[in-house]
Amino acid sequence: MAQKRGVKPKPTALLKLQGTYQKSRHDRPEPKPEGELKQRPPPDDLTPAQQAIWTSRLAWAPPGMLADLDYDAFASYVQLIDARDRIVTAQRKLDEGKTIPFMVRGKGGHPIVSPLFRELQRTIASMTRLAAELGFTPSARTRISVDTTVPAASNPDDGGWGMLKTFPVIKGGKAG
Repeated sequence: MAQKRGVKPKPTALLKLQGTYQKSRHDRPEPKPEGELKQRPPPDDLTPAQQAIWTSRLAWAPPGMLADLDYDAFASYVQLIDARDRIVTAQRKLDEGKTIPFMVRGKGGHPIVSPLFRELQRTIASMTRLAAELGFTPSARTRISVDTTVPAASNPDDGGWGMLKTFPVIKGGKAG
């Protein structure tokens, strides 16, 4: 399968939040995943440590950001976090009492970069890519903005007519 080039299309919901949605350009069929991931329990195959990560990271996610469709991707993200933590712990044990961290003796007795360090780099790279897909990185969050102001039409005292105050007034009149 050929890989598509160019910038990934933004989801319609994101375009609407940013105020850049144009029906003529962006009216494309888009799946609307249902269900809230926060309502689902962690997968049974996760270890107790991974289940704790699942619960804490899911609590950090804004409501409605993750749907049931993200279940497997989020589980993979949790497993990568756990793998990173275990690699860091193992490398710390190897580094105890050494003057140069992340170095081990190779077959010829020469110092080489620890294989755990290389695996740590790969794990962090995978984790970062998946975090960006799920919206957990700073750059992913900057593309999402939610308007928290109350619209004028929601004021019950004005009978709903307060929304008219938001429209621009065109001054002028009939010429002549």
